[in-house]
This record gives sequence, C-alpha cells and structure tokens, in this order.
Amino acid sequence: MARAIAFDALDLAKKIKPDQAKAWMKGLGDNGEDEGKVLRRQIEEFLESLGKGGTSAGRLKDAWSLFRRPFYLQGLILLGMVSSIAYAIQTAPPGAPPSKPYVLDPRLFTPSQSYTSSNPYVPSRSAYAPPRSVYVRLATAPTGNPWSATADYVAGYSHTHTDGYSKVMIDNSQNDSDVFVKLVSLDSPEAFPVRVFFIPARASFTLDNVTRGSYDIRYRDLDSGGLSRSEQFSLKENKTYNEVQFSNIKMTLYKVRNGNTQTYPLSEAEF
Repeated sequence: MARAIAFDALDLAKKIKPDQAKAWMKGLGDNGEDEGKVLRRQIEEFLESLGKGGTSAGRLKDAWSLFRRPFYLQGLILLGMVSSIAYAIQTAPPGAPPSKPYVLDPRLFTPSQSYTSSNPYVPSRSAYAPPRSVYVRLATAPTGNPWSATADYVAGYSHTHTDGYSKVMIDNSQNDSDVFVKLVSLDSPEAFPVRVFFIPARASFTLDNVTRGSYDIRYRDLDSGGLSRSEQFSLKENKTYNEVQFSNIKMTLYKVRNGNTQTYPLSEAEF
C-alpha cells in the first residue's frame, strides 16, 4: 500500500514546476535546488528502500477505469432494454372498458301469444330458459315474432328514446351474416336496450330521432352466435334560435375491414 501511494506521489511531484525566482537566482550563481526535484529524489530514495520494482507495479487502481468502453457498452445495452420495456407497456392494446349492470332480455323463450308494438313483451325472470351448450340459430326473434326480410325493428320490444334529432346508421353491408342488434342506453345506473332491430347480411339500418345521451351498440352474429359490443359513444344536440345541430354518426360492425368502431367481447348476461 505504501509503495502504491509513493508511486502516485512521484507522479504528482513530476508535475511541480520549478520556482521561477529560484531559477533566476540559480542563473545568477545561486545553487538553490528546485523543490520539485528535491521532492522527487526523496520519493525515489523511499521507493528504493521499499525494494525494487517496475514503475507500474503496485500502483493504486484507477477508479475512473469504470467509465471506459466496456462500461459504456453495457450501459447502452441496459438503456435499450429499459426503453423496449417502456415502449411495450405504452403501446399495449387497452382492455375492454367496464360495462354497467345490464337489464337482461329473454334468451330462449316461446311466448303463448304474439306481441306487437301496442302490446310489447316485458321480460320476467321466469321467462328465462337454461343456456344451450351449442349455439343453434333461432328461427324467430326471442319474442316469438319472425325475423324481418329486410332491416327493421323487431316487433315486441320497447321502442323508446324517440324525442331527439340524432341519427345512428349501423353498417352491416360488407358482412355475410345477419345480425340481431340493440341500441343500449348508458345514462341510468343500469344499462338497458331502447331500440332492438334486425339487419340482414349486406345491409344497413338507420335509427332516427334518437334522444341525446350516452349509448353503445350490442349485437349477435346470427350465424355464429358470437356477441360483441361497441365502445361507448355520445349523441349531442345544440339548439340555436333558428336550427338544431345534432349528431349523425355511422358505425360499422365487427367484420368490416377497417371498421370505424372498436368492439369488445360480450357475455350472454350483458345482451
């Protein structure tokens, strides 16, 4: 340890510049010695007393060697890994937003009478049948009314939220399967359907005079039985002294390539 300290002291002594005044006096004949030279000689004598060795033997380790090239290389690799993890977290697709409690509609129910718009079907808990393990397309709507040959409201369901100006077009024009669709209101503590309709394959349907508020679209692919729901959307109205500005939106369904609506899986209990 003493030898290593002495070597470092010798390096420092070599950096001591001769005193200018003493150098001038020496030029006038003064034999005064340079302090740095004297110090170097004393250190060298001390090193000789410790024993011979190369000038680099026993030196203290350079603490700054940590910052040489290998350290920088490892630091760059670590930084790249951290950046990759952060990017993966930020770009991960969002999960489905939470949905409100839903007022259920009947699943597999054969009514004893025909229901119309003047005599709508009101679901009750006793009307529910156990779910089937294998999906089989229903020959009729859950209310027992036949499916329409064209896009239309399904008879027997309530038809509400009709005092607005907004329009919602549901586009199923590029799909090869019929869909059973519900417009669901989200403004109350419990979500519930306000328009129930059928759209055949390769067709579209427009909901008129929809009341302003928050909604989503829920639908069943009648060929596969698959259920989906859209993201929440809002319909707005702004009345001025001579006109009413209102929402007029178009929503494309799941199978349409580059459709304009994000969809999420849906359970039977939420449809």
